[in-house]
Amino acid sequence: MTDAAAREAPPATPENEAAIRAGVRAFYEVAKKDDLLGPIFNGVIKDWDGHLAAMDDFWSAALLGTERYRRAPFPPHLKLDMGQAHFDRWRDLWVETARTSMPGDLGERAARMGDSMAHCWGRAFVQMKAEGRLVIAGPCPAIDSPDPGPAGFSGSLIIAEFASLEAARAWADADPYIAAGVYEKVTVKPFKKALPA
Repeated sequence: MTDAAAREAPPATPENEAAIRAGVRAFYEVAKKDDLLGPIFNGVIKDWDGHLAAMDDFWSAALLGTERYRRAPFPPHLKLDMGQAHFDRWRDLWVETARTSMPGDLGERAARMGDSMAHCWGRAFVQMKAEGRLVIAGPCPAIDSPDPGPAGFSGSLIIAEFASLEAARAWADADPYIAAGVYEKVTVKPFKKALPA
């Protein structure tokens, strides 16, 4: 976590962890029944207990700066058939749930981060996929396994086409996890495809 993010993050108290758990569950209770999001969540998630536990860890890391989440959150979503309307709906539901189910500053931090995440990911999904600029993306398991379990992931890789290196850096810098200090490090550098020709 960056120094700035650590200063802003609420403390990782049992009360804040419980509020995050309550918020995650309140969100999914609504989202599972939503006309737009419900079919996606219900069609993809088979182990709801496992998914909720992973989301508890994710939001604990994002909001409180803990190190409980050891996965790459962005790449798995690339497989889903989602458009801007899905991200807008997700944002609306998350922001409302965060503000009503989490107390004070924690709820506002969760709402702000969800708004930024929906904007950033929506732009990446919708724009880059539609324009054919997303070459490849995926997580990097810490061990040689598609499901590394407790070992987690060492990071993720995204190869995409941008007009310039500066544009790629600006896109990466807009990721809300950078501001929150969730990612230890992000490296953006040029790539030249050689093979296959």
